[in-house]
Amino acid sequence: ESDNYDNRAANRIRASAHCFEAKCFGIIVAGHLDEVARKSIALDDPAIEAIIDASPRATSFFLGPTGAATGDEMITKVSAMPKSISTTVLSRNDFTTSLLVTTR
Repeated sequence: ESDNYDNRAANRIRASAHCFEAKCFGIIVAGHLDEVARKSIALDDPAIEAIIDASPRATSFFLGPTGAATGDEMITKVSAMPKSISTTVLSRNDFTTSLLVTTR
């Protein structure tokens, strides 16, 4: 177990509170740090590589309007969004992007 920041728990708590207060569904999506990005950040420094490797991966999940999880949590790398789903950016700031998600 790592002493690093528990981003999974923090993301779930924060997003659950937002969904509960707004009485809305939430889609929490984790990005994937590929090898090119990892090497760019680490700059061949073994200490930085160790920190990156020890950091927990974020997860993607859905929340209901009560803040409770709906469905399964996903932690695997996904290469593309299914073609049956489309997204429209509603708003964006330094910390979050709000999307409208629809099925085709």
